[in-house]
Amino acid sequence: VRQAEYVNDKEINDVKFLPVNGCPGPEVIDFGEQIRIIILDSQWWFQDEQLRPSPSDNLCAFCTEDEITNALDSMISVSQDKFILIASHHPLSTHGPHGGYFTWQDHIFPLTNLNEYLWLPLPIIGSTYPLIRGSGVSSQDIASYNYQNFKNKIESILAKYSGIVYASGHEHALQILEGVNDNLYVVSGAGIWGHIGKALGEG
Repeated sequence: VRQAEYVNDKEINDVKFLPVNGCPGPEVIDFGEQIRIIILDSQWWFQDEQLRPSPSDNLCAFCTEDEITNALDSMISVSQDKFILIASHHPLSTHGPHGGYFTWQDHIFPLTNLNEYLWLPLPIIGSTYPLIRGSGVSSQDIASYNYQNFKNKIESILAKYSGIVYASGHEHALQILEGVNDNLYVVSGAGIWGHIGKALGEG
């Protein structure tokens, strides 16, 4: 909601924040007759329920996980003649730290994540952090219960279709990955200067 207020207060022509009111979406924007973008606010899935817009406020068209996934399914189903891009913050797959992938540098020189000049070797202590991250302690990592729930629900819809691009950020790297049923996952979260991560493996 605060991000939307910030963007909308700028009053820039042809710029608007979607979904509105902290709603989960999906929202649809068409560019001509061939391109359809479906926008999801994936953070909604990770918020405590008391911080989500209340159904009684009538601010959101969709207020439950089933309503969101059913709406997404319907929007894709009626758009088979278009190029479909789903835009959301959280990726469905990633070969970076949010996906449990860490470099040797993370294990041996973990303090370089805080400051690029802190090359102090901490081999055993350094491995503790990746192990904790891989256990799902943070809801923002794919291993967590909330993230798995989001991933599984969205992929259950995408698995019915092919040729869809799911574009996301979150991970501070650029990745092109194979998704379910020949869909494509694009992770492009390296847009912040001085905070660029690494992705490991092949997509």
